[in-house]
Amino acid sequence: MHRPLARVPKNTLKFAVGVMLSAFGVFWTGEGLGVPWPGGDFAIVGFAAMFLAVSSAAIVLARRPKTRGLVMMILLRELAGLFVDDGALALAILAVVGLAGMAAVLMPNTPLAAGAVLLFGCLAALVSSDARTDRH
Repeated sequence: MHRPLARVPKNTLKFAVGVMLSAFGVFWTGEGLGVPWPGGDFAIVGFAAMFLAVSSAAIVLARRPKTRGLVMMILLRELAGLFVDDGALALAILAVVGLAGMAAVLMPNTPLAAGAVLLFGCLAALVSSDARTDRH
């Protein structure tokens, strides 16, 4: 088992683990809040696809040469590295989880609202954290 894994580039492995942890984290946090995800457990696959798409797009945009008027390229340059060592990102995710929890309590008849806050809040926190990191 060690030899096949040793051939996988370290950053690729970190990226894949980050996508999977994000997808499972959103799913299980929503489950804890009582969100009935569409598709049940298969929602994890959709979440992983969303995190993969957003982060892959950010990587492609970040690798393009900088041209005038393309601010998104500048803002998203280091998105792949945000899964590690970003305290502000961790605080933002905690705030998103808190907001999703409040949505679940205040709107018990619409639990998918809490799920939407959780999923899209986490994606927004990633993009915001990347923009903040790129400014430094």
